[in-house]
Amino acid sequence: MATNLLDHLINDCEDPTSYPTRLRYTRSLPYSLRLYEELLNERAPSVFNECPTEWNVHFWEQDTGQSAFPSRKYDSTSVHDIRGWLLDNNEEDPMCRHMFIEADHSMAPLNCSREMLCLLLTFHQVMPQFLDVLLSFGKFPGHNISAAPQRCIFKYEHMTSLEDAQRRGIPQLGRSGREIRHCFNLWSVEKSEHDKRPWAIRQTGVYHSFDTHRGRATWIHVKANDLLQKRIEEATVFPDDLGKNYLHIIKSTFTASLMTHLIIFEWCNENWRHYLTYWEFELMEVLTRIREAPIIEVEKILQGSNNLSKEMSSPWSGPRRIGSNPVDTSLQTNRRETQPTLPITVYGPHKKESNPFQAFEDFKFNDLQRLSKFGAKLREAEMILKLNADILREITEYYQHYMRDTDAHDIIRDGCRAALSDFVFRANGIKQELQNERTRITTLLSLLEDGKALFDATINFRNMELNRFSSKRIESWTKDMHQSTLQMKTIAEKTEEETASMHTITLVTLIFLPGTFVATFLGAGFYQWPNSDRTSDIPNDPVWRPHFFYLFIEISLSLTVLVLLAWIVPRMYRWLSRRRGKLRERDEEMQAP
Repeated sequence: MATNLLDHLINDCEDPTSYPTRLRYTRSLPYSLRLYEELLNERAPSVFNECPTEWNVHFWEQDTGQSAFPSRKYDSTSVHDIRGWLLDNNEEDPMCRHMFIEADHSMAPLNCSREMLCLLLTFHQVMPQFLDVLLSFGKFPGHNISAAPQRCIFKYEHMTSLEDAQRRGIPQLGRSGREIRHCFNLWSVEKSEHDKRPWAIRQTGVYHSFDTHRGRATWIHVKANDLLQKRIEEATVFPDDLGKNYLHIIKSTFTASLMTHLIIFEWCNENWRHYLTYWEFELMEVLTRIREAPIIEVEKILQGSNNLSKEMSSPWSGPRRIGSNPVDTSLQTNRRETQPTLPITVYGPHKKESNPFQAFEDFKFNDLQRLSKFGAKLREAEMILKLNADILREITEYYQHYMRDTDAHDIIRDGCRAALSDFVFRANGIKQELQNERTRITTLLSLLEDGKALFDATINFRNMELNRFSSKRIESWTKDMHQSTLQMKTIAEKTEEETASMHTITLVTLIFLPGTFVATFLGAGFYQWPNSDRTSDIPNDPVWRPHFFYLFIEISLSLTVLVLLAWIVPRMYRWLSRRRGKLRERDEEMQAP
């Protein structure tokens, strides 16, 4: 029977992509295995790396005859390497085997192919529920988000009866067929290299099986970086932890498995205090600015300045008069007053006044967005802490239940009570620390809600005062416009009267204009009468002096041309400059991509 089971296992490993439908060592029903296969086919492109140069699965293990873990691990970079490491040696499984699968970052595909991973899972007959943990890595198809954000899973199977040993034991591999196994994932927060996001929430997925009669432990760790890998490797160096001779008996290997759990438990708890402190400082920065807003001073300014709206209603100061209040009498002494003497209101620039609403310039919608972001981060952390605490509780209850099971090995039930008690005690301490951080989050969320309420009240106060202030400004502008309209009406009436006078002056000018022109022309010296004492010597007609006329024409036309050129040249230059500027802008727009 055992030989047949080994042969079946080897045959199944020849086609590992059929995992999990050909699993023999599981309590899952066939339809459930088919559903897992469909899910694996759907998620495989985003979970597994297609680049062979990125493939690398790390093995860290201790064989039966070794007194400690080896000084180096074995790295497999292909299916051939894994097959040679697991199948070609025809040896028993090691007393403890850790397999580490990594990724470039939290949402990157795993650094292995589907065939490599399925070969590992098939050879170790890993429960199909581990796919729920495994497929939570990578990106969700079509979206730049994590595949399973903040989802914690704990699944287990018990196969500890004598019947399980008879049906599933493979002595050639050192497997008794009686084992406990489970899988879970936990979340924690780690330092990030990103400047704008100094913290990143990351997860780890774990599968663990323990042969209760042979003391063999199998671990599969899935994590984006090698942090837990280094910690587990360091722990195997010390005799009191996971290494050396303590792994040669069932009692010690079971204790070492509990210790490995604690390493992972401590990881999921270690950085939350610093993470929450970071967001607390960010939150207090906004809340302090909101709390220190000088609302009382603004109210005093608004209540004590009855004329503030009039002073700030226009970029002009109060009126000054022209006509009734002479500005410079020395300039008016020797000139005729031609302007109306009606007092005219003229608005001039005024001295800049302080704005009481300047205190609200720091209150922007960006602050409300930041508060919402802080709330989302805190609630996310609160949910993860609760999920982690629930997983720790389920795992401790799971081991306590096994210790009470009648099929539990006597050596474990009687010899590991102290180790289990210490494990439960330390796990409960971690759960209590997680609960303490949740209490802190509750306090921060209360402060955040108070800050939001104060922010809303401040914004509502600002809007209410601005509306009231705007209404006063509009009222003041209306009064000014009404006064200006009345003044413009008076000016228009006065202008109409002066226009009638100008019509009379224009008519008189038209009557005398021809005679004025003739007198000017004849007095210019173009026609001359010779001087003589005798009347008979004076001709009847004047003498025409053409050279005087030509001189007049030359000087007049020259001056006229110069005046026209002085007027035209600057305007032509400005027109050409504007035209060249427009052509240059058009060329730049055409050359722009």
